[in-house]
Amino acid sequence: MYAGIIAIGSIFITRYVSLGSIIFVIGTPLFMVLLFDYPNPYIYLTIVIAVLLIWRHQTNIKRLLTGQESKIGQKSK
Repeated sequence: MYAGIIAIGSIFITRYVSLGSIIFVIGTPLFMVLLFDYPNPYIYLTIVIAVLLIWRHQTNIKRLLTGQESKIGQKSK
């Protein structure tokens, strides 16, 4: 829940949906470990999902780092 709130906030502030997705998927296992007492298999599963999503978003991450990622509401080039 906290990771979702932070992710949505980052989307509103930056207008980058991919950044919000990455923040959410990284934040979820972190909050599960730091704030809640989830069973280890759940934590391992969210870590695997996070790694897969980061791998899937490689091109988005590169575009974010170079400033070429599209924002919400931005016209197509």
